[in-house]
Amino acid sequence: MTRSFKVHLDQVPLARHSTYPIPELRNVLERANRDWSGWSALLPKLMAMHRRLDAMTAELTQFSGSATQDYKLAEHLRGSAGDRLIAFESEFDNEEQTVQKLTLGICTILPRLIDFLNDAISRYSRKFGLKPGDPHRENLANALPLSFGTQDAIDAQERLFRAQGYAYRALGWYIRAYTAARNLGAYLLRMWALLWACAGSIIGVRKAETPLRRRLETGLLLVNVREIQRLSKAFDTGQDLAV
Repeated sequence: MTRSFKVHLDQVPLARHSTYPIPELRNVLERANRDWSGWSALLPKLMAMHRRLDAMTAELTQFSGSATQDYKLAEHLRGSAGDRLIAFESEFDNEEQTVQKLTLGICTILPRLIDFLNDAISRYSRKFGLKPGDPHRENLANALPLSFGTQDAIDAQERLFRAQGYAYRALGWYIRAYTAARNLGAYLLRMWALLWACAGSIIGVRKAETPLRRRLETGLLLVNVREIQRLSKAFDTGQDLAV
């Protein structure tokens, strides 16, 4: 994209637009490639983790509705089921920290790219004595990319306008990417907090010395498990993850 942008402003030979080096952005683009790999690996991992968690919560919610069922749930939690649910707390904590790091990458990469685009636009406009278009008055979002086959027919003002379209769209990418990453991070943090509460209830069940205390802890756990199910369903169906 950056090479194509520079072709718009006559800064890259057309014949080399696909291979021309952009030294100003070398480090930024290298990090972008690393972070893209990170995002690509993270999303399938989250989906698999949610499938396991959904199976776990379905297993637990079958024990509800009576004192007998509460007793069965307590026994279930004293065994491996409790350990498996506690393990999810650590998994969600780790993935939330991963999302934090990748979100920081978004805040590093895209603003640097936007600065690069705007700086090139400013220098080009000064070179030809042109005035950049006002994004509030002109439809920069629909400024079509330059057709490499007909670029000589485009005058300097049109080149500038279309280059501004790149910068305008890059800002939109930044806003959408940052918002999505922050929402995902907030969602994972909320799930971690619920799982942390579940871990506390499991410990409470295992330490309970009276039936009343045991029922209290299993009841609290089921409240949090059902909230986990609600949020997980929203994640699976692609609903807004803002919490």
